[in-house]
Amino acid sequence: APKILKNYRLPDGSLPNNPRICTGFVIRNSEIGFGKFYIAPRIMILACRNGMIREDEGFGKTHLGERQEENSVIQWSVATQNAHIELIQKQIGDAVKFFCSKDYLNKVVAEYEAKGSVKLKHPIQAVTGMSQHYKLSDERTQSILDYFIKSGEPTVFNAVQALTYAAQNDVDADTQYDYEVASSGALDVVTKFDLPAPSKN
Repeated sequence: APKILKNYRLPDGSLPNNPRICTGFVIRNSEIGFGKFYIAPRIMILACRNGMIREDEGFGKTHLGERQEENSVIQWSVATQNAHIELIQKQIGDAVKFFCSKDYLNKVVAEYEAKGSVKLKHPIQAVTGMSQHYKLSDERTQSILDYFIKSGEPTVFNAVQALTYAAQNDVDADTQYDYEVASSGALDVVTKFDLPAPSKN
């Protein structure tokens, strides 16, 4: 993805050794006994190992026998349950194949290039507004601003990368996941806050 990574810098100001993007997936399972799982594509910026989870493009399914169909009182047979599990396995296989395909990755890169290459006219306000939108603390907002300033160019993509880089530091796994999910929509969010600072008069 040379168009958006050409001038990208790591938070220490250095050039990345691997300015590429790859795709994969994450699987999340219900932790409260509802028998559900969810698989979604995850884009990784190899330059800094930032992840961006595109949860809105994911696929979810109920997988436990008697809960196959919500609000149903039917007791499903073993044969039906096995057929249901086999269908889910095939659907997961299709999802993995699709999320890891070149066609899918090219589509994502094209989207990031179109939205992310835009240079922010009011970068500090844009990044601060993005952080406030996601209800991040002042300390976390300052860290994101620091990462953003060191990223090279004041682009939409680099603003979002500052958010995902922050997810790698001083946060627990659940918070990191939330940051990576937020990052997919942040390409649009940060643009909305690219406005002049409000007048104090």
